[in-house]
Amino acid sequence: MEEIIRPNPDCKGMTSSNSRQPPDPLFILRGSRSAITCLHYQNTGSGRLFSGCQEGEVYIWDLKTRRIKEMFDAHTKSSVLWIKSFECNKLITQGRDGFIKIWHNKNSKWNILEMYKCSSLVFCSSILFAHEGINYIAIPSNTASKVDIISVDSSQVVISLQPMESKQGMCMCLKYAGTSNNKQLLLIGYESGELQLWNIFSKTLMDQLSIFPESIMCMDFSEKYLKGMCGSVGNKLVTFKVADDKLIMDKTVEVVNEGFNNITIRGDDKLIVTCGWDKSIRLFSLKSLKPLAVLKYHKESVQCCTFTSDNILICGSKDKLISLWEIYS
Repeated sequence: MEEIIRPNPDCKGMTSSNSRQPPDPLFILRGSRSAITCLHYQNTGSGRLFSGCQEGEVYIWDLKTRRIKEMFDAHTKSSVLWIKSFECNKLITQGRDGFIKIWHNKNSKWNILEMYKCSSLVFCSSILFAHEGINYIAIPSNTASKVDIISVDSSQVVISLQPMESKQGMCMCLKYAGTSNNKQLLLIGYESGELQLWNIFSKTLMDQLSIFPESIMCMDFSEKYLKGMCGSVGNKLVTFKVADDKLIMDKTVEVVNEGFNNITIRGDDKLIVTCGWDKSIRLFSLKSLKPLAVLKYHKESVQCCTFTSDNILICGSKDKLISLWEIYS
């Protein structure tokens, strides 16, 4: 049975026994010309942070000097929805202009290698995953409810995943769910509030679960614990589990203010971070869903977050600022 947890969402301190107060930001990155829409930390020793913005530019930050190292126009006048680095000096960006672009850095210049068409109607970010040594990109298709799987090697759509019925509406979020019994699993959240679990390469819908009465706006998933969290336009956060290729509703947390833009599970699978329309950053224990802190600094909606390799939390906001936070273990 679903468990409902109603924490005090206005708590300003940790809910641990020593009641520590939440920290102030370590520092703030300034210089973006428009709202921050996505973040990506390149965990390859370079310590580079990529940020996408509402006007289509990608900024590359040096976190040691706290300054912009490079900037290029990736999706002119269209929000950058997703950034992902891979292989050697390659970068993938997705824009609200309906294009996914693969870039290569040569002689300190970013050049386009490939372009793919995707949906320009939604804010659904694509995902990159690997199978048997081949990189694939799962992208929201121009056809409602459909997700296309593109082979980066061949630049071709190799698989399309689409429910038999079209009642789900548009794809809102995607998350690779790892391997189970030699099945490569993909989670898809829809406009209808339904969550679906797919076996990618057999094109089989494994299970589906109604999470919200409205759109699933964001989602993350722990492959270690086979547990995920979804957020919506409302004030509830819902966790779910995957067991025996089935989706199981787990717990619900209610907070005061409505609307979530992003959910990120830290790499050690201990912490969940949510980014809210109410300018707040909320921290929860993944295991217990215990609320740990509410971080407040930004003047407008917090739109995205990521972690560095040493667990520094990085958050981007509509106020054009990027905040960095040192979070307890």
